[in-house]
Amino acid sequence: MKMKLMSMSMGILLLLAPALAQAQMNSQGADMVFEVNNNEVMRLTQTGLMDVSGTLKLKSSTATCSGTVEGVLRYNSTTKVAELCDGTDWKALNFQ
Repeated sequence: MKMKLMSMSMGILLLLAPALAQAQMNSQGADMVFEVNNNEVMRLTQTGLMDVSGTLKLKSSTATCSGTVEGVLRYNSTTKVAELCDGTDWKALNFQ
């Protein structure tokens, strides 16, 4: 992080440093909104819709597919494929 030192009158020194990113979550109506530096990056609606500004990254997972995680997405770093749990097996998502 770069800092700037400025000399001011009366022997006062002022240290200027860039602000760190500030994140906050708040409600807007029935929605929950996550903001970074006052820019909306994600919104969760009362109907379960998740709206993401930018990209969404799936991390690699070795989770077992079962009825309790049906509908879950994961990234398989061995096969280099995104997968969806159908309640029994992981199914590769084919985007061709």
